[in-house]
Amino acid sequence: ITLVHELSTKVSRAAGLDEVYDTALDAILDATRAERAAVLLFDEDEVIRFKAWRGLSDGYRAAVEGHSPWSPDQVDAVPITVPDVEADTSLGHYRDVILSEGIRALAFVPLVHETRLLGKFMVYLREPRKFSKPEIRVAQTIANHVAFAIQRKQAEQALLRSEPRRRSR
Repeated sequence: ITLVHELSTKVSRAAGLDEVYDTALDAILDATRAERAAVLLFDEDEVIRFKAWRGLSDGYRAAVEGHSPWSPDQVDAVPITVPDVEADTSLGHYRDVILSEGIRALAFVPLVHETRLLGKFMVYLREPRKFSKPEIRVAQTIANHVAFAIQRKQAEQALLRSEPRRRSR
């Protein structure tokens, strides 16, 4: 409860998106006891892109950027966990890339605002481990707060960009 309260307070007071991302990464790493994490968002071309990360190489990010288990228009995205990357064949050719980064377990946590999928949290572990149901529930709660904050900050930025146009009319 304290973690979620602190997250909610910090993201509501964040000056910009970078502060929201940093706060989000701190919270998700703490909640899941993970070593590495990332925030990825769909861009205007509906390609998922890294916005913030901890502990990931440039090569890894370049190799997996653009991959998401969900399409941008999906409304029912739920977390996906991979307790042992080495044993999971569903990752296809990404499996070797993930293993070469020293990642043995991971979780995809959707960032959803209302019915819009904004992107995802990625959570990475060095050792195989099944994420507990409470960890995933807390990760989803964090993702909900972060998605709301991201959407709010994006709307504020769009409004600021339109201000000069409105004044010049």
